[in-house]
Amino acid sequence: MEIIKIIGIVLGSSVFAALVTAFFTRKSHEETIALKYITEERAKWREKIKETMTSLNEAVNLPQLNGERLNKTRKASTYLKLSLNPDPKHILDQEILKCHNRTM
Repeated sequence: MEIIKIIGIVLGSSVFAALVTAFFTRKSHEETIALKYITEERAKWREKIKETMTSLNEAVNLPQLNGERLNKTRKASTYLKLSLNPDPKHILDQEILKCHNRTM
């Protein structure tokens, strides 16, 4: 009878250890996937901001002030404003918005 109790304890603790390990492995995997997704999306966002700034620069520096220049400037300007974080805690975004508002 004692051997059965010992086997039960050993099996019980092994199952418990396996469950704990599986839980932490899954949690770690989910965090890794989330971080990878966030990093990829942030890279796409940075690339789009660069493209927008290039468009804005080109539009502002067109030789003549006409409807095309005005439309390109407004489009790039609006996209830039909407892409930055308006939260006061994001100081760099706030500084960019301040500079942008002074020039527009």
